Amino acid sequence: MNQGTFSFVLLQYHHSQILGEVLNIGLFAYFPEHHQLKFLYPEKLVRLKCAYPDAQEKTLKSYLKHFETRAGELCSIPERFTHFDSNESLLEFLHAEFLPSDSTALQLGTVKKSVSYTTDLDQLTNQLYHLYFRAFQ
Repeated sequence: MNQGTFSFVLLQYHHSQILGEVLNIGLFAYFPEHHQLKFLYPEKLVRLKCAYPDAQEKTLKSYLKHFETRAGELCSIPERFTHFDSNESLLEFLHAEFLPSDSTALQLGTVKKSVSYTTDLDQLTNQLYHLYFRAFQ
């Protein structure tokens, strides 16, 4: 049964712009019916450390923790989300609130939309977490 839609954007680690390799290390999920923005990330960055031993893991973890905290803060102000009417505005919001668009190692992917099969946000976020970050465990 369709319970509405939600959008999500992957946070990607680009170790080298020249190589073009990308690892997904985080995920922003926005649930418009609930005015909720969630940030998910793996507790351990094992895949990242295996692929790029010189990656600044401690710095990356501090960014990830900050993004999680900031998403929670923004959810306490639901009116901040009332203007989202397209994928582009969500991406603009994420660039403004979390990560400017530039050529650093952390970059946002494209916005993807999905149909919600439940109103249980924990169930949806758990499924997204396991889909994208199971390999980090």
